[in-house]
Amino acid sequence: EMDPTLFRPATFLDLAVNNLSSTLLISGILMILTLFAFFFNWRTALISSVSVVVSAIVAAGVLYLRGVEINMMIIAGLMIGLVALIDDAIVGVENIVRRLRQSREERSGKSTSNIIYEAVTETRSPLLYATAILVLTAVPLLLLEGVSGALWQPVANSYILALLASLAVALTITPALSLLLLRKGSLQAGDSPAMGVLRGLYTGLFGWAARAPRPAFVTACVLALVGLLSLAFLRQESLLPDFKETDLVVRMAGSPATSHPAMTRITTLASRELRSISGVRNVSSHIGRAIMSDKHTNINDSEIWISIDPAADYDAAVARVQEVVSGYPGLSPEVLTYSELKVREELSGTGENLIVRVYGENTDMIIKKAEEVQNMLSKVSGIVNPQVQYPEEMPTLEIEVDIERAKQYGLKPGDVRRAATSLVSGIVVGSLFEEQKVFDVVVMCASCRAKPQSTVTQSRAALTWLPTCAAVILPLSQPISKAALTKSIFHSNIALSY
Repeated sequence: EMDPTLFRPATFLDLAVNNLSSTLLISGILMILTLFAFFFNWRTALISSVSVVVSAIVAAGVLYLRGVEINMMIIAGLMIGLVALIDDAIVGVENIVRRLRQSREERSGKSTSNIIYEAVTETRSPLLYATAILVLTAVPLLLLEGVSGALWQPVANSYILALLASLAVALTITPALSLLLLRKGSLQAGDSPAMGVLRGLYTGLFGWAARAPRPAFVTACVLALVGLLSLAFLRQESLLPDFKETDLVVRMAGSPATSHPAMTRITTLASRELRSISGVRNVSSHIGRAIMSDKHTNINDSEIWISIDPAADYDAAVARVQEVVSGYPGLSPEVLTYSELKVREELSGTGENLIVRVYGENTDMIIKKAEEVQNMLSKVSGIVNPQVQYPEEMPTLEIEVDIERAKQYGLKPGDVRRAATSLVSGIVVGSLFEEQKVFDVVVMCASCRAKPQSTVTQSRAALTWLPTCAAVILPLSQPISKAALTKSIFHSNIALSY
């Protein structure tokens, strides 16, 4: 029975959208309550809340008009810019309220519109400078290329749009709402109860900094120095976002000598053990490479697809999966999520800062020139230990036919090659149809199937005999030699590249 929900990235997206909707609803309620607690006035809290929402809608609307699809990175940029949105809304409204309260206490006789205009003018220059500084901090992300650029440029674009939208709303929507709601509204003098509590805590904990500025300055310098020194001890983590995706992929790669039956047996055992883990909903696997498959893998590679129950303890289930797959030594197991798998496919396979690629048509010549480039780069000041990334090789068997001896028995080189193919990997001779299913009929050597991990010496002895149609066993005099061939051939703009 086929499970259509297994390794289905759309399932994680559905869960993420539902979680995002719930999170936004809860965050919106908390924001309104917090603004009301600080302002202690429903009118000012409403103005600030509407300003934040309108800024986010404007930024999202611009992205929509540009044809940008909303994804996790776009939302991340908007969430980062949300800090500036709230700050602009609070600063603008707080200054307007302060000026209105001051004007009423002094009975200046100025109109409400003039007071609001003067208050907005006071905060206009600081808002412009602050927005320009925040935008400049995101400009380096726009200059990234490759996979890093594809990941972080949407974050920078949405972040910058959120900042610009917040600036525009703070200079237009916020004053208009203030004029409508605060023209005749009562404005409470003094701090709100929440602000009074926070002000008392600040005075008790950090009031000494204003009374003794020199010790405060020395303390700030010491903390800054400690922070700079701690940079050397920070761990280098991945810049890729870590999502709790419910679909995992376990990549297992055996040695080149691992046969298909052996890889099938190991993968089956691992799948059964993974299926017994609490929190794992279902498990499936992909072993080797089918003839028309899009997987660029060899016969000694396999992938295990794991679906985790959304209601289970995600961290515990993933830790248990990693523990299980690490119990199969010699297979280089690797646990990845769908996002990590796709990003890994796009990466160049190296984490170095500078890569020099050598192009050509002959592999041996490419490797020779790459080594020459390595020697030249090693003499350049500032370059430490340049390395040549050699193409991965795998052991193979080279079978050479003794044409003269084969002629004596009426055999052609193709007959020998087909027999050798049947012996080593099997040859498709037909198809079997059953219940609308098609099965390939493969002829294989019975001794090699019984002993899938036969050595090169055993294979050489087996290939020394060739059956003919007359059931006469003929010896082949030419030996079988071992050779190393390139496992994968990569092209860039048609030419070979390493």
